[in-house]
Amino acid sequence: MQTIRTILADDHELVAEGIKSLLDGVPHIEVLAEARNGKELLRYADVLLPDVALVDLNMPVMDGFETIKILKKEYPSIKTIAITMFAEKAVSERVMQLGASGYVLKNSPVEDLVEAIEKVNCGGTYCSEIKTGKRSSLVKEQLTKREIEIIALIAEGNTNREIAEALNISHRTVDTHRTNIMRKLNIHNSAALVRTALKEGIITRD
Repeated sequence: MQTIRTILADDHELVAEGIKSLLDGVPHIEVLAEARNGKELLRYADVLLPDVALVDLNMPVMDGFETIKILKKEYPSIKTIAITMFAEKAVSERVMQLGASGYVLKNSPVEDLVEAIEKVNCGGTYCSEIKTGKRSSLVKEQLTKREIEIIALIAEGNTNREIAEALNISHRTVDTHRTNIMRKLNIHNSAALVRTALKEGIITRD
């Protein structure tokens, strides 16, 4: 199978690296470059002329909506896929109207992202559905075993100091893990963290 050349834009470095790591395990898909905003992605598009661009919608400097619109106008041969946490039909419709060929939720199974890339590269379209099940998601697979342990302890109401004692690690290490978790999941408080962890199957409610 011919290699599909892609570029990726996400302002959260750990999220982008997580997605890239997953795609690196797919022999026929190559991630040529990672951008942190739409303007940077457009520079990569101009130089690399990839087959597919994976674009986060919520980015600084230039968001995904504007980026997709410009890609469609200036680089019509590049197929674009929006990658987002927005599970809203109105958002997906707007993105497709702007010129995207695909719309993939970040909590979709990895297999769905691969399928989306393959379909749009062949001239088709792909739009995620909200699915249930126990398959690994892009969100969960970005987390380490230690981070999942910490999420479970947070969900039980433990403080950072209590978590440090339970895992026999320093308070500062817990702070670092917690910061990384928040960045990967793009959330900003413990309540949202627990809700997301339950929704994604990262932890279960006893």
